[in-house]
Amino acid sequence: MLDRAAWISDIKTRMGYPVVHLAITDDMINQQCDAAIRKAAPYLNSVDMFTVSSSTVKFTDKLVYAVLRVHSPGSAYDANTDAIEDIYRTNIYYGGLTNGSSSDKLEYTLTAELVYNTLQETVNDIGFRLVGDTLYIDGQSPPYTVEAITEKSVQNMPENFVNWCFEYSLALVKLCEAQILGHVQIQGSPVTHNAGDLRSEGNSEKQALEEKLGTASHSLFYCMR
Repeated sequence: MLDRAAWISDIKTRMGYPVVHLAITDDMINQQCDAAIRKAAPYLNSVDMFTVSSSTVKFTDKLVYAVLRVHSPGSAYDANTDAIEDIYRTNIYYGGLTNGSSSDKLEYTLTAELVYNTLQETVNDIGFRLVGDTLYIDGQSPPYTVEAITEKSVQNMPENFVNWCFEYSLALVKLCEAQILGHVQIQGSPVTHNAGDLRSEGNSEKQALEEKLGTASHSLFYCMR
């Protein structure tokens, strides 16, 4: 992952700074970088897993961009997981009931489906929402296992995702700068922005990048809730 300060500096350079005076601040650019990472978060396959002991968790020790799934690591979850692994190991990896009848094989298949559905019900029973830096969990009892995109998982982003996030941040910065310039007039610069052209350029780049992300070779790791 690029150093955030270097990332902001590169974005400002692409915007023409210091020749072109920018109305947007470094903090505002940093916010656009976070927005870009959150946009790409569901497509990442580097997930940070950790345990929390409360149904309301305020994250102060880590930056959480997105929560993908919450489940309870209780006996029902673990037992169902083990059952699924045993059933599919027998059926798929070892050929399954080689000397058994077709009815036995059908029963095994139906049992696997039943256990899988039970597991999904156990997992999906736990609802959650991430508001700012606070996670609210509804269902089951703590402790919970949380699967999320955090700063730790972002550090392991593939290079193509780093490049995508940088370009998307730049497009968002252009839109933000255009919005500011549409309301204020910057004095004292030999060069002036055309807010309309900047807005059009930012929108075009943003749309193209979103389409590229939607057709990326990296499929969704989990669906957002």
